[in-house]
Amino acid sequence: MMHHAAFELIEIPHTRQSGKNSADIRMVVDALDPEFGRAIAHHGVWEPHIIHVIRSLLQPGQTFVDVGANVGVMAFHAASVVGPGGRVIAFEPNPDNADVFQRGLLANGFQNVRLFTWAASDAYRLISLSRASNAKVRRGEAPLQYDSVVQADRLDTFLASQERVDLIKIDIEGYERPALEGLTETLARFRPHILCEFNPLCFGDLGYSLADMADYVFTLTDRVEVIAHSTVRTPIDSPAALIALWQQADAENASRGVLAPGWTHFDLLFRAGG
Repeated sequence: MMHHAAFELIEIPHTRQSGKNSADIRMVVDALDPEFGRAIAHHGVWEPHIIHVIRSLLQPGQTFVDVGANVGVMAFHAASVVGPGGRVIAFEPNPDNADVFQRGLLANGFQNVRLFTWAASDAYRLISLSRASNAKVRRGEAPLQYDSVVQADRLDTFLASQERVDLIKIDIEGYERPALEGLTETLARFRPHILCEFNPLCFGDLGYSLADMADYVFTLTDRVEVIAHSTVRTPIDSPAALIALWQQADAENASRGVLAPGWTHFDLLFRAGG
């Protein structure tokens, strides 16, 4: 059941750096949500460095896939860039987020966005999620303790009929590897750009190590760019270099008191197939 909500309509400006399709995005947010909703309602923006990357990579007529679409910030910016001739295919299994997302669709009037309330995985299964707005996959709990049980499947199943896929964004709190393993046919067919969160703390919660995910990323490509909040892109050419960069950043953040040790996370950009 959805928690008590206080919906607000927020105008989120496009990133000035991209200079494309400058109309602002209208977001519906739940101002009582302690994570995304409250932050967007207060600051009027969410992860502008990621918005910048999405807007700078996409062109009119292209197809954007948003895995972990939350309430629609990235999907709606993408929709404004790809335009009526393009498509946005979004996946968001959290029912509260999906409700807010669809209110945002109504507010913007987008006709080029489709939302699926399935989770991404490497095979069909039922998975449990936390009910926070940044929902995490849970493991090892008795069924009665699950916050939410949702269906998950390979996204290849949903994307098989597409004529093109140009950019895939994946931000699903540590479950990125199963999602990527369920996209092998799509990646081989279209060789899209992938914008993927790299969060070792969340990997550990699901039984993956920092090295596991670094190694896996480099089975998909031979070059990765780490995206900083300043939009600066740092090229990385090996799993060892990615691990070393993360360890350095994590130590610096901990020494400055910015984040607790282990809490640093990156956003990775790469082209499938190298």
